[in-house]
Amino acid sequence: MPASRPLVRFHPSDAYEDFVEGFRPTEDPETHDVAFRLTAGPLRELADLASREGMP
Repeated sequence: MPASRPLVRFHPSDAYEDFVEGFRPTEDPETHDVAFRLTAGPLRELADLASREGMP
């Protein structure tokens, strides 16, 4: 049985910030302060996984 592979789809309505990486609001659970943090999107997460695991 072949190993499973992750799948990422791009939709024309997706923005770069949503698909690759962008700033997203994050709330601190203790202080409830909100800050914008650079967060990886699904394509970036998949690329990082491929880099770590040596996927072609």
